[in-house]
Amino acid sequence: MLSPIFVSHGAPTLPFEDVPARHFLEGLGARMARPNAILAVSAHWETQVPMVNSVARNQTIHDFYGFPAPLYELEYPAPGSPDLANEVAGLVADAGLPVRIDGTRGLDHGAWVPLMLAWPAADIPVVQLSVQSHLGPGHHLALGRALQPLTQAGVLILASGSFTHDLSSFRSPLPDGEPDWVTSFADWMDAAIMRGATCDLLSYREQAPNARRNHPTEEHLLPLFVALGAAGEGAVAEHLHSSTTYSVLRMDAKEQDMTKVSIIYFSGYGHTTKQAEAVFEGVKSVDGVDASLIAIDGEGNVSDENWAVLDASDAIIYGSPTYMGGPAWQFKKFADASSRRWAAGDWKDKIGAGFTNSASVNGDKFSTILYMWTLSQQHGQIWVGTGMMPSNTMAHGPDDVNWTAGFGGAMAISPSDASPEQAPRKGDLETARLFGARVAEVTGRFKAA
Repeated sequence: MLSPIFVSHGAPTLPFEDVPARHFLEGLGARMARPNAILAVSAHWETQVPMVNSVARNQTIHDFYGFPAPLYELEYPAPGSPDLANEVAGLVADAGLPVRIDGTRGLDHGAWVPLMLAWPAADIPVVQLSVQSHLGPGHHLALGRALQPLTQAGVLILASGSFTHDLSSFRSPLPDGEPDWVTSFADWMDAAIMRGATCDLLSYREQAPNARRNHPTEEHLLPLFVALGAAGEGAVAEHLHSSTTYSVLRMDAKEQDMTKVSIIYFSGYGHTTKQAEAVFEGVKSVDGVDASLIAIDGEGNVSDENWAVLDASDAIIYGSPTYMGGPAWQFKKFADASSRRWAAGDWKDKIGAGFTNSASVNGDKFSTILYMWTLSQQHGQIWVGTGMMPSNTMAHGPDDVNWTAGFGGAMAISPSDASPEQAPRKGDLETARLFGARVAEVTGRFKAA
């Protein structure tokens, strides 16, 4: 999953300028996983209702006048994606918003300038979404929330505008250095974003100092709200870059950093996979959380790509069946292989949690949870238990939540003659789902603090 990003695209000449904003954008692609596709939300495509471009290959729109001739020779022929365009339109429509598809439009400079610098090969499919400046921040926050499922599919939502955008200042001699009216606005916005003050941001024109001077019209700030919405509630922003061009154009960039929770598990016969999938569903149910489900293979191996996912996670939930009083040997092999991370302290202060499954009601399941707890403590992690009361009266049974009375971790029962379609039972799967949601919520609170 990729966290949404807001960037300031600057003047069309940015690719030719030796300024910090250009150098930042040139390194942006290398600092993140390669997107499967990019949804660009640019301030330079304004429409009455949301519109999505759907083309086989994007044309480069030179939507400016009076600039040096070499600028008009720049091309960014990134492939389009009609499939993604349809998916975007469907998500917007499902949120109750009107939406239309444009079958001819390419990419304006608000999209291709940052894309050209960050991904110069132009080999990643790009779809563009318009803004509706007459509808304000609240509409664009809702638009972003509608698009949140895209982040789970490796689609980068790249919101492109400008942190400040008073072009009227160019009519008179520009000041030496950044003026106070720019700094005061940018500082207020930055503080509100970093503390997650969404309500304050939605009323920034009334609350932020010099808001209307920095944004006489809103189109260049509205993409920011799409990124905020797509990150989901509880997401924590990361400040990526800050600089100024022409004294009055702040070129800030923000990543709406989602809480990252990974489930790493082994399953011998498919029952623990069902439990892991339920934990995964619980994690995904929490807004602002990026969930990853990673299976250890039959030889106990984990791919380099998935090790990197674990390294980037804020929380790691461990899972294994209980065999002969402990976790499966494949899980133990993974635990041993994590010793490199232990030696470097790479997983220190992450959240840790665990779940297990076995055929018997008890079956020494807690020994497996204790093994996982010990592994987490070796890594210096902060353990989260189930936080659930047990279903332990005469009226309760296997279909009730936490019937196994697991406190240190989630436990499930899969009778030895039951198929994965038959077990774990619904009570254990609901326990796993609630457990995943709890770990995600705790991780989000811990990260925000």
